[in-house]
Amino acid sequence: MTKHVVTIGSAMARIEGHALQTYPEECCGFLFGTENPSEIQIIRAESVSNERAGSRTHRYLMTPNQFLKAEKQAEKWDCQLLGGYHSHPDHPAIPSQYDLEHALPGFVYLILSVREGCLEAWRWWILSDDHRQFEELQLTRNSKEE
Repeated sequence: MTKHVVTIGSAMARIEGHALQTYPEECCGFLFGTENPSEIQIIRAESVSNERAGSRTHRYLMTPNQFLKAEKQAEKWDCQLLGGYHSHPDHPAIPSQYDLEHALPGFVYLILSVREGCLEAWRWWILSDDHRQFEELQLTRNSKEE
C-alpha cells in the first residue's frame, strides 16, 4: 500500500514563505504530525537556520542539536517528528545525490523548487526500504484549516 501525505494549509504556507525568504540559499526545517500505515499527516512545520558554513545555495545542514530540539518540541506538541523540508534554489524539487547520501530512513522529505525567487513546485519523498533511492509520496489533500 502506498502512503499518502496529508498536509494542513497553514503549515505549507509557512514552509513556502521560508523558502522564498531564504532564496537564493537553501532553507530547511522540520515536519511534525502523525502517521499510520496508509497516511502521513503533517500538522506543523518549524523552520531552522541552515547551519552549512559554505555552499548554502545548493546545500543545507541541520545539526544534531537542532534534531534534539525538534524531538523535544514534538513531545511538547504531543506529535511525532516525521521529517524535514528544504529548498532547491534554481533546481527541480527532486532529491539530489547529496540528499540521498544524507537521508534518514523513515523520514518524510519535502523539497521545494524556487526559481528566480518564485516558488515553482514542491514534492514529497521518502527513502526506499533498501536506502538506494527516494520514492515519491502522493499528496491527497491540502486543507486550509489548522
